[in-house]
Amino acid sequence: MNNIAFTLSRRQWEFLKLLVFGMTDKQIAFYLYVSPYTVRNYMTNLFQCTGLHNRTQPALWGKQFLQK
Repeated sequence: MNNIAFTLSRRQWEFLKLLVFGMTDKQIAFYLYVSPYTVRNYMTNLFQCTGLHNRTQPALWGKQFLQK
């Protein structure tokens, strides 16, 4: 899973960090000045890149990785 960290784009990391903080799609959209649909697309891509399946799994993975 650590190799995945190197394949994420800077923008995907931004979304992941906000997800780790527990923000909703609407909150992330407001914070990053994008539409909620854009957030959903990024989340879908993030799930595919990480091989994880829901919001909780990438948030926990991201939290572990960001603490290192």
